[in-house]
Amino acid sequence: MTPETERLRAAVARAPWFSRATLDPASLRPLDHLRAGPTTVTWAAVDGTDGAGAPAAVLVLAEDDAALLSAVLALAARPAWTTARGGGVRWHGPPLTAARLGAQLTATVTNAVARVTAGRPPEELVLKVFRTLGDGAGELAMLSRLAGRRAPLPEAVGHLEYVAPDGRPGGCLALVTRAAPGVPLDVPLRAALRAHWAGTVPDEPLDPLLERVRAALADLHHALAELRPPRPAPLADRLPRLAVTIADVRRTLPESTGPRPRLLDRCAALADRWAAGAFQAVGPVHGDLHLGHVLVDADDRVWFVDPAGAPAPEAGPLDDLAALVRAVECFTADEQVARTARRRAYHKYRYATALRRLALAPVTAARPLPPPGADWAARAVAPLTAGAAPGALRVPYLLRALHELRHHGERAGDQDADYYADLTWISLRAFVAATGRSPRA
Repeated sequence: MTPETERLRAAVARAPWFSRATLDPASLRPLDHLRAGPTTVTWAAVDGTDGAGAPAAVLVLAEDDAALLSAVLALAARPAWTTARGGGVRWHGPPLTAARLGAQLTATVTNAVARVTAGRPPEELVLKVFRTLGDGAGELAMLSRLAGRRAPLPEAVGHLEYVAPDGRPGGCLALVTRAAPGVPLDVPLRAALRAHWAGTVPDEPLDPLLERVRAALADLHHALAELRPPRPAPLADRLPRLAVTIADVRRTLPESTGPRPRLLDRCAALADRWAAGAFQAVGPVHGDLHLGHVLVDADDRVWFVDPAGAPAPEAGPLDDLAALVRAVECFTADEQVARTARRRAYHKYRYATALRRLALAPVTAARPLPPPGADWAARAVAPLTAGAAPGALRVPYLLRALHELRHHGERAGDQDADYYADLTWISLRAFVAATGRSPRA
């Protein structure tokens, strides 16, 4: 093993975003690299942990996120660069020759995002670097197709493309968009929740705000439908993906029997029953909605950022709505657990685990404990789901919750991942009890 390979494997193995449950850091193989300023950007193949041996992904690596963002911004200063092994990087957009990197916004499993100041007069842009080469293709395609249409999405400025040494396109490396104005939706939600706790009236009533979010989401789906109208599809088409997700969640659990595996069995049985003879609209969606991806500006306009662009082929508009419902529920539970834990001098991680064990215990099966903050979350969700047919969100909601459990379970051992998994298990248990027509999971 070369020193460079050893260094990269060590960097990946300790990266907080790296999924040790699905990717094997020992399999990392550098493919190409490029020097951009003081930083070396490396493309490396990494195998999955299923033993099949095929490359699961090509990772985009640098010393850390700050270095990666700085290097990629430097690459946007001219149209083309040549890599060490004869490949290249191409910038499609106006050269960002005087751009300056600002504050890093997020560092997630899939990407690193930062603010950029460019041009005269200075303009705020957003730079997103995709950790897995090609992950940005769907988002880029969506923004390109919607260019010039009325849609609550930011405008694309340009993108970086990696070209392999054999001349074939290697995939989207980074995307630059104009910055959407406003604050994330969790900011007014937190203000409203804390006003509720204090027994005061929030500065802005919550229902009108969430109704605007619902209207903006409808505008987005309308714009997407003009590109490709939704089509009715049997709900049973979703069952194979649900079965795979349940299997993936099981794989991340420390136990093969017990309340959590039994709850997953109940989810599979319920989804199978709900899908019989039912249909659902299938079509383009945002695909990655959470509170941080919904922005509200000073003029009360709502913007959506970071669309996935390439969700599951059987997904539809109700999946975006289910994701928002889950986001509100998770936010509320987090706020309530943290508040209660502080008042009782507990650590919120340990408190959430205790709540999860209690919620899934046999003694509570007949009357499961509600998720923390469930009443307030239900009131907040009502304006978002107004008009949705009764029962229409059940399968999308179930798929979203299982997706969250897989996401957190793949990072088991990380305190935040375990904490949010506990909150999600509590919500899933309550959902099954409320919709399954059976008190036992």
